[in-house]
Amino acid sequence: MNKELPIVLHNLAVGYSKKGVHLSQVHQQSDKANQGVHLSQVHQQSNETNQGVHLSQVHQQSNNANQGVHLSQVHQQSNKANQGVHLSQVHQQSDEAQRLVQLRQLHPLDMRCVASDLNATACPGSLTCLIGHNGTGKSTLLRTIAHLQPALDGSVFIGPDDITMLRPSRLSRMISIVLTSRPDARNMTVEELVALGRAPYTGFWGRLSADDRLIVRQSIESVGIAPMAERRVCSLSDGEMQKVMIAKSLAQQTPVILLDEPTAFLDFPGKIDLMLLLQRLAHEERKTILLSTHDLETAMQTADRLWLLANGALHDGTPHELADLGFIDDYIGRKNVKFDRETLSIQII
Repeated sequence: MNKELPIVLHNLAVGYSKKGVHLSQVHQQSDKANQGVHLSQVHQQSNETNQGVHLSQVHQQSNNANQGVHLSQVHQQSNKANQGVHLSQVHQQSDEAQRLVQLRQLHPLDMRCVASDLNATACPGSLTCLIGHNGTGKSTLLRTIAHLQPALDGSVFIGPDDITMLRPSRLSRMISIVLTSRPDARNMTVEELVALGRAPYTGFWGRLSADDRLIVRQSIESVGIAPMAERRVCSLSDGEMQKVMIAKSLAQQTPVILLDEPTAFLDFPGKIDLMLLLQRLAHEERKTILLSTHDLETAMQTADRLWLLANGALHDGTPHELADLGFIDDYIGRKNVKFDRETLSIQII
């Protein structure tokens, strides 16, 4: 899909689980007792079915297994204790408990709103940088725009379409997202990882056509990583990895690209190179590129527009517009830092 599409926020409210878990992570986090689903909840579920197995016993047996006891012995001991429940049944009960917890967390009363009444537009052919202090909800906003978690209120439009009305197969051809975490693809080559961007187009078997392979090669060349196409992903630096993930987004051929702090682990030259690359892709390929960053000065020098998220409100404008309105000074908030509204430069005094 090469169509130019803007991102439009209309009276949007975003938030996260009061338990500190993104909704899209509930199932993943519930596998870890300390991150959202306590084992006592699963134990309660198993008690309701009168199966009488306390998970702490299974956990204790599992610890014994790590000390030289095979899991088959744990199962044998469980049978000897006349507990009568196979470990697979406990796992089944765990899955049921996780689904119940997930449903409860989907309710708005279990959510904390971090920002509301957000109205802004990111246009095709422009690089938009989302800035804000830690904890203001930048990542939460990006995940909501990507439909990785639901909005608490309001709407997100990609072009004329409300994202909640789009099927996943269509949304995957409209939005690509680059997160801060490295994908677990250590043994893949760069070209193979970039080729995963063609997944929305390759059907059930995932076979690449000649056209798909051409798009992959063009995406690799576009971000300047052709010399490393055959390298293993595990050998890449953070900066190289970010370029690979951007190439993957280009191979996905979405009009909208979202990036969550892509410069977070890069050195200064790497940050500049990456921001200039994204600026070029936005201008030359007419992409709508929205990224979050803490690098205020670089963002002001390279972005066409800024979204400044502060005190639960979102300010949308060009860097000079937000500077003239005093929002940048308020964001910096330090007497020993001088901000020049003309040059958009920052100096510590």
